[in-house]
Amino acid sequence: MGKGKKRMGTQQQLRANDICAHCHEKGHWKRDFPNLSFDQGIFFVEVNMVTNSASWVLDTGCGTHICNDLQVLQRSRKLSKDEVVLRLGDGKVVAAEAVGIINLVVSDRVRLELKDCYFVPNVIKNIISIPLFDNVGFEFLINKNYFYLMTYGSSHLLGKLNNGLYILQRSDWIMTAQYKRKLENFENAQIWHARLGHISQDRMKRLVHSKSLEIDNLDNLPACESCLKGKMTRKPFVGHSKLANGLLDLIHTDVCGPLNTQARGGFSYFITFTDDHSRYGYVYLMSYKSEAFVKFKEHRLEVENQIGCKIKTLRSDRGREYLSGEFIDFLKENSIVSKWTLSRSWNIHFDEVIRGYDFVKNDFDPCVYKKVSGSSVVFLVLYVDDILLIENYVKMLGDTKASLSTQFSMKDLGEASYILGIKIFRDRSKRILGMT
Repeated sequence: MGKGKKRMGTQQQLRANDICAHCHEKGHWKRDFPNLSFDQGIFFVEVNMVTNSASWVLDTGCGTHICNDLQVLQRSRKLSKDEVVLRLGDGKVVAAEAVGIINLVVSDRVRLELKDCYFVPNVIKNIISIPLFDNVGFEFLINKNYFYLMTYGSSHLLGKLNNGLYILQRSDWIMTAQYKRKLENFENAQIWHARLGHISQDRMKRLVHSKSLEIDNLDNLPACESCLKGKMTRKPFVGHSKLANGLLDLIHTDVCGPLNTQARGGFSYFITFTDDHSRYGYVYLMSYKSEAFVKFKEHRLEVENQIGCKIKTLRSDRGREYLSGEFIDFLKENSIVSKWTLSRSWNIHFDEVIRGYDFVKNDFDPCVYKKVSGSSVVFLVLYVDDILLIENYVKMLGDTKASLSTQFSMKDLGEASYILGIKIFRDRSKRILGMT
């Protein structure tokens, strides 16, 4: 406290000896002069700017008339998407939605007709293009923050400078339109239609009549796409499939496996037999796919003995287990018709058959297969419907041809001379095979 009193006393001594910079008298400073106290303080200025979207700006830099109200357009035409694109001053690109004519009555003797005025709902103010009027002979004068139209030596006030823009005086002009467009706003009605579970229009009218809802433009409510889709009917598909007339007239069979986990007893496959007439099925477990023939004979004896009928037709896929010679011969001996399902496509059926003969498909080219048996190697190349075989053991080549002949209708064309138009080079003495 002692130091504070000393500092305060020092300031009082300085004031007593100093001269005021304002009145040049001793005993005080300029900041303490009583007549200058009103100049000191903090001033707050609050400006509220309200943008009038209906105002018109007299623009000397814009090359077209622009409005933001579709109601004022006369003889308007709707524009297609991106037919007219305008670039604003901030670089933003907007698309005009319509074009028409607007009549502005400035005074009793002056009337402005804005031809080709584009409707752009995104603009804040309407714009009058001064260059367009200048091109047709109008004369304007800008003097002391006022904008004038000059006609026959007389001037007509159009606008006044306001916040850096010349605004058309609202008290001096009248905008005329021959008719007003009806604003079609169905959003409220559509929302309530969806909220109420897509009820009918008649039901919504009753709710409006009872004052339970307040909805406008209900008579012209557009069609609801969801309602139309939900009420659409589709003609039934007439099935052409027909079940067998009696028991064991048609038996369906198929083999499933190998399974990833073996069942007890080492079973990795199972075969099914289903009667087409009764839809009753049997399942037999197998350790190998080749047991299909044995299981069929077992099934045939069981069902024919219990039912007292004969199996007439057996339908299966084109798996090797059903195409063996002993299986086909057994069916012929017992007058059982064998039917095979159509192959899905040539390449898929070929792939299934080739894999059944222990060929392995190449990972990089799906048309190349390889089979290795000891020191013997066979390459099979499929090109459209031609098969090219390359081997290092003649007997293995003959066995492969014989196996393929049982599955496909084939014709041996002998040694190949060309592949894809390129001649094949052979030198058996040096065991060389290549392409020239």
